[in-house]
Amino acid sequence: MLLSWKPISCDFTSGLSLYWSYNKSDSILDLSSFVKGEYGFILRVQLLGNLSWDRLQLFRQEMDKAEPLIDDDESFGMDVRVELEPNIICKELPKNIFNEKEIVLNDQNTSDFTIILNDSKENQVAYHVHKFILEYYSEYFKGLFSSQMREATDKTLTLSEISVHSFENILNFMYTGQVKDDLNDLEQWTDLLYGASRFIIPILIQECEKSISKYVNNDNVEEIEGIANDCGAEQLFRYCQMLETENSDALYLLKI
Repeated sequence: MLLSWKPISCDFTSGLSLYWSYNKSDSILDLSSFVKGEYGFILRVQLLGNLSWDRLQLFRQEMDKAEPLIDDDESFGMDVRVELEPNIICKELPKNIFNEKEIVLNDQNTSDFTIILNDSKENQVAYHVHKFILEYYSEYFKGLFSSQMREATDKTLTLSEISVHSFENILNFMYTGQVKDDLNDLEQWTDLLYGASRFIIPILIQECEKSISKYVNNDNVEEIEGIANDCGAEQLFRYCQMLETENSDALYLLKI
């Protein structure tokens, strides 16, 4: 793999003055903005100076001001502290690639597939959809439409065990490329995550992971970790694990 190095300047103070006095440098360089959103990075440090003599001064020992510095310690010390913060990486939401004026949900004149949803109140709701939109986002529908299953040939699918609210949010996402802003609590986001997982919509799963992570706390971390595991939400699962590790480390320090 070819690495592209991008040097970053640092305001470290010089170790020597005109009077040959030694000063320790406590300069701190925060690289957070340069590695934000990356899964990994390599830190390489290079000593620079106008002359080779300038660079050599970094390796001199600290001595009494009345005595000259001597080159008997060829080592250079630098402390590097890396703080990892759990985060959810989301791909950019797709812009609506379909012409809203021509392709709309529940347009019976242009739709080529019907989904019937049986809700918990034993009511039926019919949605007239377009196969090419659903299979663009969903691996579930892509597999269904390319199969010889009865639902594919009859052009009708009956669903249950998903709320009308969650399913309509999923359809809205596939038709507009946006998540509705009416999701106000953890339960609603969790229901949507189960739906996105059921229909295998990776980009919607990421959006759910990102939003659910804001609700994670010490009281519900194990429960949400279980939900993430059930839904194959790997980033949310790792997020919960990292939070549990941080809590364990904190408890360990308190016991010392």
